[in-house]
Amino acid sequence: MKKLIKLDEAFERIELPHAEALELLAGMGQTLKAEHFNDGLAEEKTVSFYRQGEFLDLCRGPHIPSPRFIGAFKLTSAAWGIADCG
Repeated sequence: MKKLIKLDEAFERIELPHAEALELLAGMGQTLKAEHFNDGLAEEKTVSFYRQGEFLDLCRGPHIPSPRFIGAFKLTSAAWGIADCG
């Protein structure tokens, strides 16, 4: 977390039409998210993703502009192997 805050890469919101978003998820190999997308977001005309550096994920948002706005934090769990902070 400290490395991510120090890198201070901006959070970028990307909004895509439903069909393009589903295609993006499929291209990323995100089969579980694609299933959720078809069940929970089927009625949405557009959906949003957030990108930070190389990391891109489906997210409603909104987000702070960048990690430098993060004050204190407490890491309660981690999903190892998903992202590499460098």
